[in-house]
Amino acid sequence: MDSTFHVPTPKQLNRELSRDERIRIQTLFFDAHHTRSQICLETGYSYDQVCYAITYRLTPQKKRCGRRVLLNTPQRKRLIQWVTASQENRETPWIEIPGILGLDCGEWAIRIAFKKEGFVRRVSRKKPPLSKENRRKRLDWAKEHIDWTDEQWDEILWSDETWAQPGRHTRIWTTRKIGEEEVYHKDCVQSKYRKKIGWMFWGSISGKYGRHRGLFWEKDWESINEGSYSGIIIPIVDEILGQYPKLSF
Repeated sequence: MDSTFHVPTPKQLNRELSRDERIRIQTLFFDAHHTRSQICLETGYSYDQVCYAITYRLTPQKKRCGRRVLLNTPQRKRLIQWVTASQENRETPWIEIPGILGLDCGEWAIRIAFKKEGFVRRVSRKKPPLSKENRRKRLDWAKEHIDWTDEQWDEILWSDETWAQPGRHTRIWTTRKIGEEEVYHKDCVQSKYRKKIGWMFWGSISGKYGRHRGLFWEKDWESINEGSYSGIIIPIVDEILGQYPKLSF
């Protein structure tokens, strides 16, 4: 055994090797074909230091300056309490929150804090506003049909309209807890109003027979109101129900 071999001190084991020391290790390994254990005996470096020098490039990596600030539990609770207090707070961009709450951190810390608490940033859902009376009617209807089978639902003709509107379309982002999008939380939903200018498309489907006839509301027709809508749509519905007697509307 080499008489010059010595046991590495803790300081040697923990320190980062210089470029020259890594060159020496790589020369012994690649050129002289020494094993890792032989290099440890000859140089006095630890096995981990030798393996690291062989695996990684010669120039040591530059260490990151500064520190990333993470929010502790009380700060995260305060953050969640603030963001869920109103719809306006939910729509506030994350990069602006540290300045508003006086937090000594950046957007990265805010993002990590929300992730730990189960919150995400998503596009707001859009739904037409509903009155209390309409909400009650919808709930009653849902309760009446809660025990329906798939076969019963398959024999219903469903219809709906969609509008294409000109102009700039923007998306509003909101902060919400995972799962809130499924219940349409009131602070995570944008009220959707029909604009006076646009193009209306009507369509119908059923679970048993698939898609049915649809139409595009022509510009030379009357403006859409109760009378004009019924006069054009109802005959189409009657035609579909005539073709499929088992369907109901």
